[in-house]
Amino acid sequence: MHSTIIFPVLALVASYKVLSILIDHAVWKKYSVLTDIPLLSKSRAEKDKLPGVAIICGGSVSGLFAARICANHFKKVLLIDPEKWITTEKGLEDYYENPNAPKRSRVAQYLGYHHYHLLITIAMSKMFPTFEQELKLFGGKLTQQSEFFYFQGIGPHKMPSGFPSYYGGTYPRTITSTRAGFETMLRRLVLRTCKEVEYVNGTVNDLIYDENTNRVTGVKIKSPNGEITNLEGSLVVDATGPFLGGFHWLKKIPKPPASKSPLLQDLKLSYDPKMSYTYCDFALTPKLEEEFRKYGFPTDADTTSKFYVCFPTGGIDNKQVLFEKGVHLALGSYGPQKRVESIDDIEDFLEELKPKRPLPDFIWEMLNTLRNENAPITFMPIKCPQSVYIKYHEADYLPSNFVVVGDAITQTNPINGQGCSRALVHSIILNALLERTVITNSNGFLPSTFSKQYFIEVKNRTQHTWSTLKSRDYNFPSTIPLPGEDLKTASRFTRFYARLIFPLMLTDPDISGVNYRQTAWLDPPPYVMAPWVVRRAIWGWIKRSSMKGSYTYLCNGKLTLPPSPLRMYLFNVLSTIFIVSASYKVLSIFIKHAIWGKYSILKDIHLLSKSNARAENDKIPGVAIICGGSIAGLFAAQPEKWITTEEGLKDHYDNPTPPKRSRVAQYYAFHHLHLLITIAMKKMFSTAFEKELEHAGGRLTQQSETFYIKGVSSKTPTGFPSYYCNVGGNNTGVYPYAITANRPSFETTLRRLVLQTCTEVEYLNGTVTDLVYDESSNRVTGVKVKRPDVEIIADLEGSLVIDATGSFQGGFRWLKNIPKLSSKSPVNLQDLKISFDPKMVYTYCNFSLSTKVEQQFRKYQFPADAEGDTTSRFYVCLPTGGEDSRQVIIERGGRNLLHFICGGYNYRGGRIESIEDIENFLNEMKPSLKKPLPSFIWEILNTLRSENITTSYMYIKCPPSVYIKYHEADYLPSNFVALGDAVTQVNPINGSSLKNRDYNFPSTIPIQKELEEKGQTTISQFLRGYGAMLFSLITSDADISGVFYRQSAWLDPPLYILAPWIIKRVAWAWIKQLIAF
Repeated sequence: MHSTIIFPVLALVASYKVLSILIDHAVWKKYSVLTDIPLLSKSRAEKDKLPGVAIICGGSVSGLFAARICANHFKKVLLIDPEKWITTEKGLEDYYENPNAPKRSRVAQYLGYHHYHLLITIAMSKMFPTFEQELKLFGGKLTQQSEFFYFQGIGPHKMPSGFPSYYGGTYPRTITSTRAGFETMLRRLVLRTCKEVEYVNGTVNDLIYDENTNRVTGVKIKSPNGEITNLEGSLVVDATGPFLGGFHWLKKIPKPPASKSPLLQDLKLSYDPKMSYTYCDFALTPKLEEEFRKYGFPTDADTTSKFYVCFPTGGIDNKQVLFEKGVHLALGSYGPQKRVESIDDIEDFLEELKPKRPLPDFIWEMLNTLRNENAPITFMPIKCPQSVYIKYHEADYLPSNFVVVGDAITQTNPINGQGCSRALVHSIILNALLERTVITNSNGFLPSTFSKQYFIEVKNRTQHTWSTLKSRDYNFPSTIPLPGEDLKTASRFTRFYARLIFPLMLTDPDISGVNYRQTAWLDPPPYVMAPWVVRRAIWGWIKRSSMKGSYTYLCNGKLTLPPSPLRMYLFNVLSTIFIVSASYKVLSIFIKHAIWGKYSILKDIHLLSKSNARAENDKIPGVAIICGGSIAGLFAAQPEKWITTEEGLKDHYDNPTPPKRSRVAQYYAFHHLHLLITIAMKKMFSTAFEKELEHAGGRLTQQSETFYIKGVSSKTPTGFPSYYCNVGGNNTGVYPYAITANRPSFETTLRRLVLQTCTEVEYLNGTVTDLVYDESSNRVTGVKVKRPDVEIIADLEGSLVIDATGSFQGGFRWLKNIPKLSSKSPVNLQDLKISFDPKMVYTYCNFSLSTKVEQQFRKYQFPADAEGDTTSRFYVCLPTGGEDSRQVIIERGGRNLLHFICGGYNYRGGRIESIEDIENFLNEMKPSLKKPLPSFIWEILNTLRSENITTSYMYIKCPPSVYIKYHEADYLPSNFVALGDAVTQVNPINGSSLKNRDYNFPSTIPIQKELEEKGQTTISQFLRGYGAMLFSLITSDADISGVFYRQSAWLDPPLYILAPWIIKRVAWAWIKQLIAF
């Protein structure tokens, strides 16, 4: 009872934690640039820098960031700017106190104050460690948010939470500066610290495109005097901002006929938020500064200037205001706005504002003081441009060495000031991509996927700003949406979720911290959907919805709620259970998909069908040579001549003296082939294989319920869904059908089907003596074959060579002759062969039953239907280790045959040559059985003796188990593979076995390296103990029996034996054994 509760709870909690870590890692890797920040301070050595010149089209902030990045990787960087004064010493001078300073054209708020996101501060400290001193020269500073801060009319506002050590541990310091000061500082730092960067005055007119290589080889520049010149470059970066230079130039490049992407002009998205604002700048005297202190106005030099913010939320509220120390005001609105040209106009605007609480009195007092003191004021009316996003990532024909940064790819409503931060993110992505770039071609070109990969990463890490701000702009009826969208239905979920989150920013420091870090490009965008954020958003919505007059509550500032601890507790418990359960389910699906993808071949079975064969004109050129014509090989060069003639296709089942395969143990013994083979045969040869199999003496059999394991009558294993059981009849969901046949029957069936259905396959009689190896290309060009009728050795050419020589391991012998050149493999091939000897022998006893004996056996509940669907195997006892080292299998063969297989590890009881020897063997097994052998087995043996049944005995000594770790050799020929026993030979006790199982028996001689430890490694001990407990449950637990069957039949991936529910049952069985002991 307790285990039923404890194990699921532990599994749920552990799954939730593991899933959180996996998702966290994947989200940060895909959506965040913060992990790439350390690379900004890393520069290539001079000799390792990329060849050619990096050309930056545009010398503003985005171009300067890109130039700083390219200086890390290229020997020369050209920064092209159309404004001549920028390219002279004037572009580097301090104009902070100069009212007649030159001004950037086409840059709104050039002289207005900006508050740059924390990401820029972090990146600047990495790229320019001394940037803070330069910043002060231009009137900028690093400021920290004061608690004297009002948001949506509520304040003073608490500092958002969630700033760990890499943010500074507290509310972080960020750059506050005019655009002119920041850009000039950045320009000076780039030119003084990066000797690779040069300014060029001119306007880029067009790209120089090479259609043959799909590259931009340079740009065309128009100088101020009208002269057109060409500049060659290895990388071209478009930093032309709102001009969208790259977009206009790339439209001229023809779209290849093979391209499936839309035309570039169809990838440009644009809508108009219809927003405008006025920037009001007051010049404060020391007297005014002193006057404002009595209002609690922030005057500390390290305190940020932003102290009152009110954003519009949609509907009736369409205005925003931003107060900054200085004093600077930004007054904006969606839709028509009255021109602001005086303090009276400012007061009129504020009167129309609808904050959650009325404006604090000190704001009105400040405005009166400014009016009375006749403070100098400057008004800058600004109309926001259209928002634009170009989906370059969807164009598959762009030049491979062309990228776009900043506003040239995405322009959004400047309400949140994302422009410079987005340009920096693009540059960080470019830097990380260049850092990973290795030039492998002789021309020194960037990889052909460089541009495509860049635009995909840009989309992953920046597209959220476009989507988020678009959904925000769509809240206002004045916005003109994208063609084909309407304001009511577009981005509906994003806007709904934002309405859930936004009210919590006023009261919840954690949610406020999430919002800050999201807008500051610190956390990946999916973090806003973290389970705890979703839970608080839903709970906040429930609380607000349950209150009457909730809109009044939101507007008049009554933020306290009547406490409801029981409701909160229940909600927390239920939501936690839901999240943990959902996480467990998601993790299960994720792990299951990963395990099946890596460890199982069942998903690849459908590819075996003839319908999936390549078309004749698509087939790979050359010849495939398979060395070995047994089951592992199809097209073969091998030494047994009768196989390559009509004799190899005949049915020898009734032939008393048929030809026999050499070097194949149990050649005439019946085999029960795993279900995987049955499924694959049906895919490769449809239902024809059943007819051929029956013709050769084999059949499809199904497990009988008369079945004993370790002396205990076993239930039919569970867990066989339809995809295991659609072979051999309508047996969906039950114990499946599998092939039962002796080795010659199955091999002849397979050989006949291959030669009948595959016209490409030919047999060749001969012995492969060596490979023909080409050292220059590291390929096998063919094999050397010795023909029996010709003394000379002939060469066969081939495009693919497959070693199917089985236990002879021809490939291993041939590959040892290949020299190890420039290899990082720590050992030679001969050192990669590992082998141990299980020291196991067994005797295959074959009885030919008469019809009379068949009839007599039916009274013993013996499965006597030789022609039906019941499997021949009805009694199995496998050894578990220690003193229990013997095994016996009793099974039915085809056409009235009965088999006893008696053997064991280090068995020294002498050869089994009579029924009395079988009885002695079974008597010696009694101590290891859970229950005595059923009486009908002894009655069967007595009947066989009294009827003098024809009997044959085959004594078989198991060879050593061998595994060649080809995967650790990195110098093997690129077109050579090995399969079957040529790679791995294991103890044939189950047709597939584990080393750890053989190590349970003291007679086993372990691998040489493990000889000193006697195989007692921690992992092997655990696996052997776990396997023993699992095996003990087979007779009592039908689910575990099903797992065991599917594992040994190659159906489930091997890690499925460590499924939580199996571990729980094994652990509980072990606990019960301890208690019983």
